[in-house]
Order: sequence, then C-alpha cells, then structure tokens
Amino acid sequence: MEFKKCSRCGNFYVTEDDVCPNCKTKDALEFESFKSYVEKNGVQGNLYYMSNATGIAEKNVNRFMNYEGLTFKQSNKNNL
Repeated sequence: MEFKKCSRCGNFYVTEDDVCPNCKTKDALEFESFKSYVEKNGVQGNLYYMSNATGIAEKNVNRFMNYEGLTFKQSNKNNL
C-alpha cells in the first residue's frame, strides 16, 4: 500500500483505492449514476455538459471516463 491523496476531497490516506475511505461510498454511487447515464445517452458534448446532465463534478466525470473496462458508445446527438 502507498500514501495517496484522495482525488475527491484532497485528504491523504493509505489504501489501494483511488479515493479515501470517507469518499468511497459517494464515489461508488456517482460512478453508477455516471455509468447508467452513459449507457443510456452515450458520450455527449464535453465535460461541462456531462457534469451538468449528471450532477457530478467535472473532475469526477473526467476520472470516471478514464476507468479501465468502461466502454462508451458515441451519441449521434449534437448537444454542444
């Protein structure tokens, strides 16, 4: 295990996870919400647009988009 800085709250912690234990539950809920949104709507617009559509902070939308194993369909809509 290594000493890390939580990408959500900025606190330091020691674990293998990407976020601290205090943020883990909220992060999992937001990821499931993001995943459902993308499965239904595809990747639309930019980070700002997707953040507003999901209610998830842009930095977390960006982080979720980079998760391994997550595949996206491209939307045919032009919602920029």
